[in-house]
Amino acid sequence: MTLRAAAALIDITPPVGAPTANKNAVPATTAILGSLQAGLLLFDSGNRRLCLISAETFVAGSFGQAIRRAVAEVLGIRADAVLVAETHNHSCPAPCGQYEFDPLGSLHLPQESAYHRRLKEDVVAAAAALPAKLESVRLSRGRALEYSLTYQRKRRRGNGTTYLLRDHDPAWVGLIDPELIVVRCERLDGSPLAVMVNFSGHPATTLNLNRPVVDPDVAGRAIRHLTAHLGGPELPYLYLTGFSGDINFRHFLGGPERAETLALSLAQRMVEACAALEPVSGATIAARSSHSAIPLAPLPARAALEAEKAELLEFIDRVHAEETLGREMEVVGYNFSRTMTSYHKANIARMMLGWTEWALDHHTRQQPFPKELIIPLQAMRIGDLALMTWPAEPFAALGVAVKRRSPFPVTLTVGTANGTFGYVGGVDDVRDQDYMSAFYRHTHFLPPFAPPAGDALVEQSIALLDRLRAES
Repeated sequence: MTLRAAAALIDITPPVGAPTANKNAVPATTAILGSLQAGLLLFDSGNRRLCLISAETFVAGSFGQAIRRAVAEVLGIRADAVLVAETHNHSCPAPCGQYEFDPLGSLHLPQESAYHRRLKEDVVAAAAALPAKLESVRLSRGRALEYSLTYQRKRRRGNGTTYLLRDHDPAWVGLIDPELIVVRCERLDGSPLAVMVNFSGHPATTLNLNRPVVDPDVAGRAIRHLTAHLGGPELPYLYLTGFSGDINFRHFLGGPERAETLALSLAQRMVEACAALEPVSGATIAARSSHSAIPLAPLPARAALEAEKAELLEFIDRVHAEETLGREMEVVGYNFSRTMTSYHKANIARMMLGWTEWALDHHTRQQPFPKELIIPLQAMRIGDLALMTWPAEPFAALGVAVKRRSPFPVTLTVGTANGTFGYVGGVDDVRDQDYMSAFYRHTHFLPPFAPPAGDALVEQSIALLDRLRAES
């Protein structure tokens, strides 16, 4: 069986003024600091095809699903043989359409704009052109460990409560996934056709809350340095962000100079991984999908919700009364950074208030709600290399567990893939009230998770990978 592949890299840079997901008073991009790209990689084994896509902008939600269906249609393959991923870069336009975790549309995302229409058209056109460019290839993989560039952004206080650690603390690392994987796809003459990188960390160093900018951030900057090392700036690449729900790159909101420093260090690890490449064995390609369920807990008691509503209303009034930029604050377990303006803090508190009012309304109406959240999972294999993808922002411990138990020698875990249901923690996170663990407060339909929470997805992921490993 011969493995063939084709790749493309397209520019998806938006114009200045594109709407962002920023909840501050300046909701649109104010400057372009660097271009954004989307990479596509098609694999063909003669009777099967897989298409992998990664973009340096938000493509989760209904918008990403539309891209996935259109790409599957032009390539004549099943949708579960298409991966639409994102670097999860935050210095980019807002997503459009609707998130999976927000079926009521409470986030008021922009509708499909001219930029989004062009992005979708360009990705689909690039995918349609790939079959004509297929050529025989070899794959190799390399691995490096990186412990200094990321940290666990969920931290526990001495009293047992948890919080989101936004500000830089050089002494803190916590539980991270340090594994960096590079996959090199080369022609039979040894020249590079494309490269993939998998690493876990929220790229939000160039994110500017007060003056939003467009920039590929640490992830995009680093892989550009790698492609320059391997074959030049035109070499197609895919950066696949791992399970990073509770993992940040250091210097959160640190700006472009900090991002470039981090990117150079990350690129050095990528180069080290390339210096120790091993061949990917076999040419079997396959994709499988299934569904897993996260149990949902009962809503808090009415008295607790009433108390939370009063606390949120008082907080909103307080931050409206004076500018709180430069002050750390907290309400119902959510801690606000000193970099947030009063306007920003009030907007987030209003989102949380919306959930509290929804929950109170359910108590009044005594409406039934689902007892579990159904999440689709996808697994792919290329020879003895596997990709396990979740449409969520899973905590790093879950990715480490998947890798440890996978039947494949190398497994790439990919978050915010083919959509997102928001943050997913494990059994030890269900009662915590920090932003990621209590993400249900940023929806208007979801109760808290119940045990085993995301650990249930780990079990289903291993079952899916076992099925994939048995295929030939």
